[in-house]
Amino acid sequence: MGAFASKSVTSQSFNIPPPTFTEASLPDQTGKVILITGGYTGLGQELSRFLYQHNAKIYIAGRDASKGQISIAATKALFPNSKGSIEFLLLDLADLTTIKKCANEFLEKEVRLDVLVLNAGLMFPPEGEKSVQGHEIQMGVCVLGHFLLAELLVPILTTTSAISPKNSVRTIWPSSVGIEVFGPQGGITFTDSNIPKLFKGSGLKSQQINYAQAKAGNLFLANEFRMRYGIASVAFNPGNLNTGIQRHSKGLEAVVQKWFVFPAIYGAYTELWAGWGEVGDGERWYVVPWGKNGYEGMRKDIREAMVNGGAGDKLWEWCIEETKKYR
Repeated sequence: MGAFASKSVTSQSFNIPPPTFTEASLPDQTGKVILITGGYTGLGQELSRFLYQHNAKIYIAGRDASKGQISIAATKALFPNSKGSIEFLLLDLADLTTIKKCANEFLEKEVRLDVLVLNAGLMFPPEGEKSVQGHEIQMGVCVLGHFLLAELLVPILTTTSAISPKNSVRTIWPSSVGIEVFGPQGGITFTDSNIPKLFKGSGLKSQQINYAQAKAGNLFLANEFRMRYGIASVAFNPGNLNTGIQRHSKGLEAVVQKWFVFPAIYGAYTELWAGWGEVGDGERWYVVPWGKNGYEGMRKDIREAMVNGGAGDKLWEWCIEETKKYR
């Protein structure tokens, strides 16, 4: 799939210029409220530390309270003079029944939300692994779980946007260079019933395609949120990073990954740009490492599917149907 995308893939993976927007570029975040899924490990943790040192009020949402509290304590120890705060919220994106409870807990505490960072994810789990509701686990976590959380928080994002500088209130959605390498034609293959196709029967290869579809799904949903709600919504490829997301990689694949992965902090710079960098009004944004717009360089068939192919509409309707009973 990726042969005709080799230039784009290379530019996102090798000889990447240093980040120009870093924690030193970030203005004071006093009064700003941020929610980060998976914010206690990897690049999510690095991002939370950027924000905490600039006095943001941060919520990190995940399924492991113990890891969350350890991360919070470590962050506070690093920046003892911060006037911000950081709290943990329980959230299991693989179980849609937990998501409304998480959103409600947040809404009981806050009257604003400036940036929703849909950071959590997983990559290439064993074939056949499912979410609690029976969806392929990558699509269940990265697409359905994040979609439902974002939908439940649209009202607070909208009211915050109305009293904030233009485009400063955002949702940011994690995509991947994998959409270019492993993605099927148009990013997602839909069945005749307009359901994302589950690829199976060939082990790692199937899971690579399923992963790419989930990440293309985030790209499409970012575009749909921007169009449907008028909230600045940005998809980003954080980069090839040394984080826990590679825990399912084995053998030669694991060895090859080590040749071109970067420290997690670089992915946090990509996220930082996606959430706090300069974006134009109404533009489609796909941020690539370590903070530049890769929309024009995106694989042409995926870009066209996002804009003209109806893939976003199909995915949106499927997400609505699959999550409606958990709202």
